[in-house]
Amino acid sequence: MGTPLPGGSMGTLLPGGTMGTLLPGCSMGTLLRGGSMGTFLPGGTMGTLLPGGSMGTLLAGGSMGTLLPEGIMGALLPGGSMGTLLPGGTMGTLLPGGTMYTLLP
Repeated sequence: MGTPLPGGSMGTLLPGGTMGTLLPGCSMGTLLRGGSMGTFLPGGTMGTLLPGGSMGTLLAGGSMGTLLPEGIMGALLPGGSMGTLLPGGTMGTLLPGGTMYTLLP
């Protein structure tokens, strides 16, 4: 059983009673805190649609990530800069012009 969400879209009660909606392509989403729209990514990871429509995932510790071009996984670092997980799991950020730096220990 679903419930009509704002805008007339159809929602469904997901396990645990969270409210979901069928997103384009019929993927299952859930309304995250603050009302942002999420979707279950492959492997069951929880994502959210970031401003501009890019797809993000909630990383360990609850930080917000986004799938960058070519599928690289990024994270919003303190101050809102965009980071990427480099080989070996090192955390970096993309500087203006595409220069890459990493946060050293």
